[in-house]
Amino acid sequence: MPRHRLNASLDYRLASWLSLWLGASYVGPQRLRGDEENVERKLTDYVVVNAGFRASWKGLTAFVTINNLLNNEYETFGTFAPNGKVEGTPVERF
Repeated sequence: MPRHRLNASLDYRLASWLSLWLGASYVGPQRLRGDEENVERKLTDYVVVNAGFRASWKGLTAFVTINNLLNNEYETFGTFAPNGKVEGTPVERF
């Protein structure tokens, strides 16, 4: 579980029926599951940017969302597991 997490978003209304939005999420570094001694390096922090638009007509609303707009690569989870591809199946960071 990360110690810090921050979410923010902005909406901009282009017309009475159309709005654009932009949002970002920051997730701080976190420990791997199974590292109770806190000796392994942490997963790095990351930022994800999302965007989209909403259109309303009478009682209907349609929307389009683009997740991970900047195409960032990040890890959300880490643990330890046996590596069956190596002789002796040692437990490794995964």
